[in-house]
Amino acid sequence: MQQAIENSFPQIVGGTCLERLTTSFEIFDNDSDPRRCYVRKNLNEQVHFAVKNPRNIEIHFLAIDKCIFTDLGPSRCDCAVFTESDFCFLEIKFSKKLGQRKRARETAQKQLQNTIYEFIKANISFHRLQLKAIICIVGNNSYPVARAESLNAVVDFLDKFNAELLVGNEITLL
Repeated sequence: MQQAIENSFPQIVGGTCLERLTTSFEIFDNDSDPRRCYVRKNLNEQVHFAVKNPRNIEIHFLAIDKCIFTDLGPSRCDCAVFTESDFCFLEIKFSKKLGQRKRARETAQKQLQNTIYEFIKANISFHRLQLKAIICIVGNNSYPVARAESLNAVVDFLDKFNAELLVGNEITLL
């Protein structure tokens, strides 16, 4: 998968958009320039999403928004993490008020769809992978991913992409 992504998006080769890790790690969405996702490297950085790796398998982190894609075109999700068997697109939203969460989820779903379309258009195949689209709402307590609340959105992602739509702020990859 790494090679397919580098072939389709050559701008990431030699840059910091793609990292390979073999431990658990945490992701944060930087709110200052450049506004993109990073793997947390020091304790001063925030934590928005945790990737658990109990078997220390190889996991790739791919910054998408402001790294693969610029602000031109449709809005896209923040990043992805992937292994030999799983590919997880991730959109991080900030929302502490209940009334804003629904709108944040709907916006995140659109960004996830746009990104998956872009990857398919770039001839990235998810044929043998478990494809997941994850919405992380920052402002809640830590919780593992679970099926999204909107059954219509869940069915839509399954029909369009054969992808599972999830909500949460941590995932365990095995």
